[in-house]
Amino acid sequence: MRTRAQDFDNVVNNSLKTHARLHGLIESGDVEQFCKLLRLHIDNTENDYLKWMTSQKEEAAEIS
Repeated sequence: MRTRAQDFDNVVNNSLKTHARLHGLIESGDVEQFCKLLRLHIDNTENDYLKWMTSQKEEAAEIS
């Protein structure tokens, strides 16, 4: 599923930007902000997968 969700360029680009920010927070030792951003990233990932799954279901229904 993770590979298929990467078909959405904006999802991949946002994830890469977030990972870079997470890395910066680790380097600076800002644990509190790191944890907040990580939680946001996990929540966004869940939402992105749900959107992807919904779009797949809708595409399958159109084909049927």
